[in-house]
Amino acid sequence: MVEKFYQDDILYAVLENDCIRIMLVPEFGGKMVELRNKITDTQFLLPMQEKFYSKKVPSYGAKYDQFQPSGFDEFFPTMRACSLDDTHFPDHGEVWSLPWDLYTTQDALYLSIRGVKTEYRLFKKIQLAENQISINYTLANLSDESLYYLWTANPLLNPVSGARIVIEPSITEVHLDWISDHSLGNPGEEVSWPRVLGSDRDFSIVQDPGPEVAFQVYTPKIRRGFFGMYYQQSDEALLFRVDPDEVPYMGLWISYEGWSANGGDQSGSIALQPTNGWPGALDDAVEYGDCEKVEGKEVKEWTFSIDVQHEVSLDIEHKFAYNQLEEACMR
Repeated sequence: MVEKFYQDDILYAVLENDCIRIMLVPEFGGKMVELRNKITDTQFLLPMQEKFYSKKVPSYGAKYDQFQPSGFDEFFPTMRACSLDDTHFPDHGEVWSLPWDLYTTQDALYLSIRGVKTEYRLFKKIQLAENQISINYTLANLSDESLYYLWTANPLLNPVSGARIVIEPSITEVHLDWISDHSLGNPGEEVSWPRVLGSDRDFSIVQDPGPEVAFQVYTPKIRRGFFGMYYQQSDEALLFRVDPDEVPYMGLWISYEGWSANGGDQSGSIALQPTNGWPGALDDAVEYGDCEKVEGKEVKEWTFSIDVQHEVSLDIEHKFAYNQLEEACMR
């Protein structure tokens, strides 16, 4: 079922079934502001921190940390501000700060946006099937030139104490892309996972209170195309699925009140970020990392899905917890 309504002159779009309710704000970068398990009434996404942020809608080129980092939005064609071939892309890319066009049917949301500095159009179709959210993306290069790009999904999750990040057990090192305190590590280094930055803390477990630090890391290429967050207190899980041939990496944003002298992330947040490349700046990804390219007048497609599960009964200390999570979400 689809519903649209206005609040404070801003359009909201709701898509829900018996299991899941999601709500988006097309004018605010197509941001998803609600991802709710209707069976347990759990809202998984980090809410807007109105105590710290302006309520106004951002404009092109705005700084991301000044506009309510929250919910689930996307970064394209870069995450960090950079210049490529004399074209400058702003902080966290173009699409998070611009209004998306919205079209709805009885059971789907269709959103699209045009590029500013380069000629492209990005489309996404969102549907629900029982306890799964399916998002199909289409990128159309409208120019005759090749287009390099980074696409990163950024679902900022509530940092519930004791929750566990579950990723492929073979991943024991990650690439450090950014950190709030350089005395703890230098961007560009390979660091261990989950005991990052020489710490004895297991960063796969949400801390309360956590250390006052924020960092962004990237995994090596993933093999099996799923990862997730398990909430032990409520016995619920979010399972993120991609095709690793289309989306071969995962970013991890972990913040415990350590981001930005301007008050960027005051409450803490965690994001499991499917992405097609690294590091976060497109120019660096083209030079020495990895990113995608779509040729002139051509199209690329990919899919990202989120499973919402309860009564998972995951043994997070078990060495096969990763397999258990997948099995639980396939029941």
